[in-house]
Amino acid sequence: MTTTNSENTALGHLKVVELGGGTGAAAMAGRLLADMGADAVLVEPPGGVGARGIGPFANDVDDPDRSLTFLDHNISKRSVVLDLDTPDGQESVRRLASWADVLIESHEPGYLPERGLGYENLADINPELVYGSLTPFGQTGPFANYASTELIIQSLAGDPWVYGDDERAPAMVPGEATARIGSMHLVYGILLALRERRWSTRGQHVDVSQQDIGVWQLVSGSISRVGLRNEVFRRPGKASTGIGSIYHCADGVIQFFPSTNAQFRGLVTGWMQDSTFDDEAWDDTNFRRDNYDIIDVRMREFMGKLTAAEIEESAAIHDVPMARLSTMAEFVEHPHTVTRQFIVDASHPVVGDYRAPGPPYRFKGTPWAIHRPAPRIDEHGDELRKMIEGLSSTPPDPTKYVARRHDRRKQPLEGIRIADLSRVFAGPFGTMLLGFHGAEVIRIESEDLPAFRMPMQPNYPELNRNKQCVTIDMRSKKGQELIKGIVAQSDVVVENFRPTVMERMGLSYEELRKVRPNVIMASMSGYGMDGPMRDRPAFGQLLMAFGGLSYMWGHPESDIDTRPKNAYSDFTLGAQAAMAVMMALEHRDRTGEGQHIESSHVEGLAALLGPEMLRYLINGESPQPRGNASDIYAPHGVYPCLGHDAWVSIAVENDEQWGKLVAVMDEPTWANDGKFATQENRLANRAELDERLSGWTSERWAGQVQVALQAVGVPCGAVQNPLGLLADPQLQHRGTIVTAHHDPDWWGTMQHPGVSLHLSATPGWATDSTPGLGQDNDRVFKQLLGLTSAEIEALTAEGVLR
Repeated sequence: MTTTNSENTALGHLKVVELGGGTGAAAMAGRLLADMGADAVLVEPPGGVGARGIGPFANDVDDPDRSLTFLDHNISKRSVVLDLDTPDGQESVRRLASWADVLIESHEPGYLPERGLGYENLADINPELVYGSLTPFGQTGPFANYASTELIIQSLAGDPWVYGDDERAPAMVPGEATARIGSMHLVYGILLALRERRWSTRGQHVDVSQQDIGVWQLVSGSISRVGLRNEVFRRPGKASTGIGSIYHCADGVIQFFPSTNAQFRGLVTGWMQDSTFDDEAWDDTNFRRDNYDIIDVRMREFMGKLTAAEIEESAAIHDVPMARLSTMAEFVEHPHTVTRQFIVDASHPVVGDYRAPGPPYRFKGTPWAIHRPAPRIDEHGDELRKMIEGLSSTPPDPTKYVARRHDRRKQPLEGIRIADLSRVFAGPFGTMLLGFHGAEVIRIESEDLPAFRMPMQPNYPELNRNKQCVTIDMRSKKGQELIKGIVAQSDVVVENFRPTVMERMGLSYEELRKVRPNVIMASMSGYGMDGPMRDRPAFGQLLMAFGGLSYMWGHPESDIDTRPKNAYSDFTLGAQAAMAVMMALEHRDRTGEGQHIESSHVEGLAALLGPEMLRYLINGESPQPRGNASDIYAPHGVYPCLGHDAWVSIAVENDEQWGKLVAVMDEPTWANDGKFATQENRLANRAELDERLSGWTSERWAGQVQVALQAVGVPCGAVQNPLGLLADPQLQHRGTIVTAHHDPDWWGTMQHPGVSLHLSATPGWATDSTPGLGQDNDRVFKQLLGLTSAEIEALTAEGVLR
C-alpha cells in the first residue's frame, strides 16, 4: 500500500517538522499526520533517534534500520541529521520553522528554549507556527523535569493500580501506551490550533502531558467515584466487574459482557436456560451487580464444558456480547481480520517486503496510505539541507500579522455543530472532547436505546459534559425526519451503533448527505462495517480481548482470568475519533468536501500496538505477557511499600543511575555484588535484584522513595490510586482534575478529568454540567428547526419527542 503524496489526502497541504530525540514520545504524532498526507520531516541527532536502538529488530538483526519500534512509528517521513547542540544545527531548525506549519517535539522542558528553539523563539520567526510538545508531565509544574519512563508515567497516572491482578504487583499497560495515546491527543490539539489559526493568523503552543492522558485512561469514573460514592476503585483480579468476567472454556478463554437486560436474558434464559435467574429481580442492573457471585458460579460451570467455537456460535444466535481472549497471532490470522484486509503490504530497502498493521480508520474521500517507507538515517539529508539553505530565519514584518489579528481569539470549534448519536463510552468521550473546544454538541437520545444514564453512577456525567440533549423516538418516521432536520444544520454526525442500525433507520451516510451534502459522518462500530463479525455486539473490554491487548497485559505468573475487565480502550478510541473528525474538518475547510469515516474499534486499538504486531508479522513471534519486565532496563518494576496495596515503580536506565540508587539505599552489601555491577549483569539477575530491592522499599513509604530517588535523577514514581490522584501536586498545578455541578437529584457536584491538552491561546474548558434528559428540546426544536410550541406539544403527545 505504498503511494506518493497526492491531492487525494486530508493533510497533504501541511508541512511538519519533528525534532527527534528527547523521550521520542511524539514520534507517533508525526506518523499520524504523515499517514494522512502531511510532509513530515524527522530531524535526527547524530547517530539517529533513540528508537533506532530499541529492539526487537526485524529478523533479529541488531541494526538501526531494523528496529520494529522505529519502523512502525516513522513510516512516511523524511530524515535529516542536524545537531541541535551546535549553532549550525540550531540555525537550520530555525529556518525549517520558517517553512513549517507544525513543529513537534518531546524533549525535556527547558532543553529547546536553552538552544533558542522554544515556542517563543520560533514564533518570532514564524508567527503562524503551531508548536506541539508531548512530554511526561507537561511543560511546567513540580514534576515537569522528573526523570521518567513509560512505567513511571503510568504509575503516577494510576493506570496499573486499577487494572488487572489484585494479588500481585500492579502491571503496566504493554507498549508505550501514554506516548502512543498521547500522540493522538497531540495531533488533535495541533489540528485545533491550525483551525483557529485561519481566523487569528497566529499559531500557538500545544502542551500535552502523558500523565494527564494516563488519568483519562483510568476506569471510567475512577476519580468521581471517590466523592460520589466514597469508593476507591482498584483492580478486580479474578472478580467480575458486576456485569461480566473472564471464563475458561474447554479449549480456551472467553470474556463476556452482557450489559443490557436483553443481553443478560439472552445469555441466562435464551441460551443457558437456567431457572436460577427466573425471578424478575435479576432484570435490575444493580441487583445483578450485587449478586454477580451467583452468576459467576453458574457461568463457570456452564462455559467450562463448551469449546470456544461452540460458545461463539451460540453467543451469535442469542446476541450475547463475548470475545475470545486472543493472542496477537490469533487476532492477525482471524478470518475477520483477514476479510477486512486490515494487514497491508509494505516494503523497506533494508527490511524488504513485509506485512504491517493497516489504517486505524477508513476515510472514504481521503484514505490513509503509506506514502514512503520509514527512512534510513539522514536518507533525505542532501535534499533537505539544500532546501534549508534557501530558507531564512529572519522574523517577518510584524504589521503583516497585526493588520489581520482579531480582537478575540475564538475557540477552535466555535460555529461547528455536532449531532451526537453515540452511546456508552467511546463515542460520548470523543464528542465531549470536541465540546471542550467550542463545538456545539447536540446529544440525541431515545428512551428505547439505553444510554447508561443512571443516578449515582459516574460514567454518564463523566462523558457528557459540555453538551446539549434532546430526546427523539429514533425508530419512528417522524423522529427520523427530526434527526435529519438537525443533521441538515450540523457539520458532523457521530454514531457508534452496529453497522446496519443507521441504515435501517434511514439515516445512513448516503441519506444524510442528501440533506447536508458536505456533512462529515464518523461511524464507530466495534468490528467495522463489514466482515463476518460486523454484527456482533461489542464493548471495549471485549475488543481488547479480541485484539490481543488483554492477553499481553499482565504478569506471566497471573491466572489468565485476572486480565483487565474494564474498557481501557474506550478512551483511546474516543480520542482517535475526535482526531479523525478534525482531520476531516481540515480537509473540508480547504475543499468544501465532507466524507464518511469508518472507525473499527478493534482496528483502531490494534494500530496502536504496531511494534508488538510487527514482532509477529516480521519475526513470527507472538508477544507474551511480560508484567513489568524490560529487555533494556534493570531494575524495572513495581515494588511493595509500607501501607495497604502500596507500591512504587523504579526504572534504572544505566549504570550511573544504578550508582545513585545504591547511594540512596546507603550502599547495602548486596548491591555492590558484581552480579549487579553492569546493566547486562542486572538484566541477567533481575529476579534476585527485584527481590532485594523489594526488601528495601517494603520498609518505606512510596512517596518517600519517590522523593529520594527523583532528587538524584533516578526514574521513580508511586503507583497512585484515585484518591492519591486528587492530591497529586502536578495534576493540581495543571488543573487536570476539575469540578462540575450536575443535577443534584442525579449526581450533584463531581470531580472529573478535565481538558486533555493545553492550548496556550485558546485553552478550552470542561466544566459545563451534563444535560438533563431532553432539557434542550424546546431550544433545539424551536430555534434550530423552527417548530412551534403547539407542534412540539403534539409530537410529545405522540411519543415522537420523549
